[in-house]
Amino acid sequence: LYALTWLLLPGTSLAALAALGLSVALRGGDAALWYRRTPQVESTRAAPAGAPLGEYALRLRVERRTPRLQVLQLLPASWLAGRAGETFTLGAWMWASAPVEVAAPRLFLVGGGALPLADGAPQVMLTTQPRFYAWRVRLPERPTRRAWVQFGPPAAAPAGGVDVFVDGAVLAAGTFPLETAPRWQDAQAQRGVWGGAPVENLLRNASAERGWLSPRPWLDALWSRVFGYTNEQFASLVGYTLRDAPGAGWYYRSTGAMLFRSFWGRFGWGHVPLLGRKPYRFLLGATAALAAGFAAGVWRLRRVFPWAAGTLYLLALAAAWGMALVRGAHHVLSAWVNIPVARYAFPALFPLGAGLALGARTLARLTGRARLAGGVWAGFLAALTLWAWASLAVFYYA
Repeated sequence: LYALTWLLLPGTSLAALAALGLSVALRGGDAALWYRRTPQVESTRAAPAGAPLGEYALRLRVERRTPRLQVLQLLPASWLAGRAGETFTLGAWMWASAPVEVAAPRLFLVGGGALPLADGAPQVMLTTQPRFYAWRVRLPERPTRRAWVQFGPPAAAPAGGVDVFVDGAVLAAGTFPLETAPRWQDAQAQRGVWGGAPVENLLRNASAERGWLSPRPWLDALWSRVFGYTNEQFASLVGYTLRDAPGAGWYYRSTGAMLFRSFWGRFGWGHVPLLGRKPYRFLLGATAALAAGFAAGVWRLRRVFPWAAGTLYLLALAAAWGMALVRGAHHVLSAWVNIPVARYAFPALFPLGAGLALGARTLARLTGRARLAGGVWAGFLAALTLWAWASLAVFYYA
């Protein structure tokens, strides 16, 4: 009982500290699937009286003229594929807590800027009554891989703070009437009829009916100072990209693959691969085997395993590799994408190496070759080193 108490106390304390930290750092209320590129303290999801669609609406707090007063949503690459040269209709119900002039929402191409409006006013004067506005844009003839829809900033600085509301935002492929609003099947605004024709909305959570947890503004400000990304709400952007798989999942798939490959052997800035045809499949199998061996080893040693040190190692690994994973998340809005490599996680290399070594030792014991464990592990690392040298020599000198 005494030993069990000392085993549970660290875990309980860590859990309590984690719960306290999350409650201080996170809050509810922001609109799901919309990135809050704004330092506003108010949440981006509100329940204004008289909302045309459902109960909630997007809220953008306008206090002074700044390009950071925006909310935006990334468009999935699968929706953009094969749509070069097509016309899209963009619209929304919009109003404000006081009259204010705002810029029209825009469709931005990553690396190409905002598309010019084919139809519709570039600026609109909002009143306190909801009104539906619509515009048309046309994609360029060249293929488009990444884009986002953005609401904000204001066209003119208001005298005081003004809340701008956006409800039933829509982006639809095709030409639809600008004078009439679509009729949606429900408050989610995904499918309906517009001008007598069926319409499918490419925007998700278009009426802000769903909310999610997001970092508090002070955490955004802190992360911006630490990382130097002063033009982004970095903590909010990381939280957004982690949860928007259709819009930003490509970044994490690319980064996960690069971290794995550059850990075992992908050199330079990830541009020098190991020799061979699909060499990382073998290493993926070896990693899976070592991970299984590690889990079996921990189970075998569970009565004498140093759980306090193991917990510390696990937290170090999660922090180091987690920070490496999200390091380039802000580049989802940039034409140049920085895919991080594994060296960013090397401060936690010792616990990872210890875990792999335990996995190799356990596998050797399970196969009845315990005495050969050290030699097999050293031979594997030596062979990997020679493989790496050969790959570098061929890449740079062959």
